[in-house]
Amino acid sequence: MPKGATLAEINDKLHQRVDADDASRHVAYRKETVEAAFLEERKALKPLMAESFGSAKILFAKVDAKSRVCVRQAFYSVPVSLIGRSVQIALSANEVSISYRDKQVATHGRLTHRGDSILVLDHYLEAFTRKPGAFPRSVPLDQAKKSGAFSRDHEEFLAGATRLYGESKGISEMVGVLLLARRLSKAAIAAGLSRALVMHTFKADFVEIAARSSLESTPMPLDDVPEVVAPTVDLARYGALLEARP
Repeated sequence: MPKGATLAEINDKLHQRVDADDASRHVAYRKETVEAAFLEERKALKPLMAESFGSAKILFAKVDAKSRVCVRQAFYSVPVSLIGRSVQIALSANEVSISYRDKQVATHGRLTHRGDSILVLDHYLEAFTRKPGAFPRSVPLDQAKKSGAFSRDHEEFLAGATRLYGESKGISEMVGVLLLARRLSKAAIAAGLSRALVMHTFKADFVEIAARSSLESTPMPLDDVPEVVAPTVDLARYGALLEARP
């Protein structure tokens, strides 16, 4: 059996073996190789269809109380708003795509071991808004830490917010930061988090302002500079105002 670090590497090795076999093997008592015979046969074949078609197997499942669907004895998360609803699943060799009312709501890499799960932290944020106490020990958070989606800066922000405002309020601020990923880029949020940690300001609003400020401060070509430049945000002053706000 071929071995490799990835499925693509294993497939490449298999293709190489197939090509070598076609070029050297003879069927029964035929003089030509398998490759030569196929090249001759291909002249009589019809062309492939122009229309593409999906090869995924279509399944249907009901979202359980933990906002998961079970596919081939493995579990995949969807947004908590879909708990109790039936969703459509397109199962391919490498991917699980989940849709609700013809709209894709989640995509996961396919799991290969029974009982394994992929729980995306973003899918549970609304639930953590209502029940912040469930956040620190949740499986989605643990998986996000292992994958790097919940970074060291996230952890420092959560620790600082919890220390300053208490666990419930601190987690609420952290969830607010995580929700920013739905409308801002990862790079902008990373810049906003970094700025918040430097300023010791543990407010989701401040992270958003700093993130948007980092986008606006991206250098523009001279030809694109407007005649009137909007004033920049005084982040230090804004942070102090947020800290003073109850």
